[in-house]
Amino acid sequence: MAFHGFQSSFTAGELSPSLAVRIDLARYHTGCSLLENMVVHPHGGASKRGGLRYLAALAGKTRLMPFIFSSAETYVLAWSEKKLSFFTKEGQLLDGAGNPYVLTTPFSYETAKKMGFVQSADVVYLVSEDFAPYKLCRYAHDNWKLEAVNFSPKAAPPAGLGAWLYDVRTSSEKTSDGNGLKQWSFVVTQINQAGEESLPSAVCSVEGPENLRQTCYPKLSWQQCAGAEEYRIYQEKNGKYGYIGSSLVPCFDAKNIAPDMTDCPPKAHNPFVNGNYPSCVCFHQQRLVFAGSKKRPQTLWFSRTGNFESFTRSSPVKADDAMEISIAGNEVSRISWLVSLRTLLVGTGGTEWEVKSNAGALTASDISLVPQSYRGSSRLPALIIGSSVLHINRTQREMHDLVYDFGTDSYSGSDHAVLAGHLFANRAITDWAYQQSPDSVIWCVRDDGALLGHTFLREHEVFAWHRHDTQGKFIAVCSLPGASADEVFFVVEREIGEQKHYFLERMEHNRQNTPQEDMSASSLFYVDCGLSYHAKENRDVPIRYVGGLEHLQGMEVAIIANGAVCPRQKVRTLSYEKNGETVQIAGIDIGYEAYDIVIGLPYAAKLKSMPVEAENGYANTLGKRKRIQGISVYFQNTNHAKIGTDFTRMNEVKWRRNEKPGQAVDLQTDYVFMHLTQHYENQNHVCIMSEAPLPLTVLALLPEVQVGG
Repeated sequence: MAFHGFQSSFTAGELSPSLAVRIDLARYHTGCSLLENMVVHPHGGASKRGGLRYLAALAGKTRLMPFIFSSAETYVLAWSEKKLSFFTKEGQLLDGAGNPYVLTTPFSYETAKKMGFVQSADVVYLVSEDFAPYKLCRYAHDNWKLEAVNFSPKAAPPAGLGAWLYDVRTSSEKTSDGNGLKQWSFVVTQINQAGEESLPSAVCSVEGPENLRQTCYPKLSWQQCAGAEEYRIYQEKNGKYGYIGSSLVPCFDAKNIAPDMTDCPPKAHNPFVNGNYPSCVCFHQQRLVFAGSKKRPQTLWFSRTGNFESFTRSSPVKADDAMEISIAGNEVSRISWLVSLRTLLVGTGGTEWEVKSNAGALTASDISLVPQSYRGSSRLPALIIGSSVLHINRTQREMHDLVYDFGTDSYSGSDHAVLAGHLFANRAITDWAYQQSPDSVIWCVRDDGALLGHTFLREHEVFAWHRHDTQGKFIAVCSLPGASADEVFFVVEREIGEQKHYFLERMEHNRQNTPQEDMSASSLFYVDCGLSYHAKENRDVPIRYVGGLEHLQGMEVAIIANGAVCPRQKVRTLSYEKNGETVQIAGIDIGYEAYDIVIGLPYAAKLKSMPVEAENGYANTLGKRKRIQGISVYFQNTNHAKIGTDFTRMNEVKWRRNEKPGQAVDLQTDYVFMHLTQHYENQNHVCIMSEAPLPLTVLALLPEVQVGG
């Protein structure tokens, strides 16, 4: 008996070994046993990941944060031990003198690793349980400042308030009209150009008749406030102050006006003192929201509406006043993350909550908390992907999502890691970032330095895990929007010369969707910690000796010259003659002059199918001995691959046609068939591998299988 297998999609990604016989699952037939350094595309194919371009050496372990002012103005904030460096896609930010621009900070790496943050235009608010909130402000490309957040009103109270009783009939001051005396007290606030109301001035009192009349009333005056748009005047009644009017000038006539006791002056309030420091932050409905302090782990603090650094309150409460609310749950689980969607979502160590109101806008008199799920969340910030919220559970070994269900008016979700549990066994996710374009991939750094990718497109039911490695350990990840695709940055720990070094590297795009006629030698970058040279960027001058590789001193590197693979070499110190002078570099000698050169650490891409079984239920081949006689593979934009039934027995595809030795092989998009001599086995796999620094894309596998033997 013989049958032909067929797999034209890999959108289930790498599946757990526990699913090796689950041919009843639909995802079995679109999954793989192994996807290493391969990225699954939403349309079904799988490509070798792009290489990692070297950007800079770092002082040590580093936390990465995105700074996104607009799609055209983006930075990577690199927080190391009490230092902050700035990077763009091209490299490190320099000051006016051409030196790396670095800020000294009070934060250790361990503190920076735990910091929560949220950005508004040129300001990033930073929070941690270890310090009161800070903000990082950008004043120019090379002018950044780190400042403690001042929660006091920015508008100063008016000074010099004075009051006297004025008698209209005599045009003079008067203290009594014979009907008894009373103490009349007033305060004044100012409204600045930002619309913020100051705290009240010092109290000023005047003694006058118990019953004021239009002909006998207090007159008030105070000093002019710079930048004041308006003044608000409040009068005392029963120990509280109520609004009686406003003025555009620093004086006011209190002509027998009854105070409005529902409109009172603001009172100062700073909740973040004496060690009560929040650990997470977000914006919601024009308020800055803080949560997750050590002392009050289940409390949320909301700023005034439209005034992020003001927590002033009034009594009675106004709709735009600052407010706070505490979660009443079965357990005291610290708030781990905040996400603003149609409502505010809150993740704690035991429960995920929705914060909402009946009227839509949150106010102190209209706010409620409703539990949505009981998965529990880790301290990693949640990711927003479209209308979904993804979070890591409290063990850091599961990924769950929350999606709004209109039918139930609640959020529900699923476990994204249930079919790939082996990738998380006894491991934890320590950092993650979302790359929306081109393939909608979530990049997750594992605590052992491995990198996991998760291609996720809910509307097309794409949930594909893939693993990635390098000659080192991944420490941190960050993503920024780019012109044609999002840029992903990594902190990588590498051992160079028996010493640990930390590098910032950017993943190159694998260009899988680029038309073949537009693919060129200058677009190939499939090495790690690599650099490139292109003659068209250097007055069309080809070179033979490539320097600037001090960061790879003593390492064996892969080399591409004019699109062709060269023998690997070790980076060493070498000398050569140039224009009559001896030049010494840390680099390599290619042996001939080339126009386009890429050099870096090699890595291998591997794809291993699930065990090949007949899909016909009437001819189940589970447990039967089989052998693969031949394999057809449909490649796209590929010029190097090996095919086999396991990675120890691989046959290289002969792509070279009319090209001369040393000349680049044209990229191929076509079926390739290869005969195999395999023994009969109970389980059979199709394996594809690429060890050369060249592109690889697999679109379909078509094995020919013989049953029996």
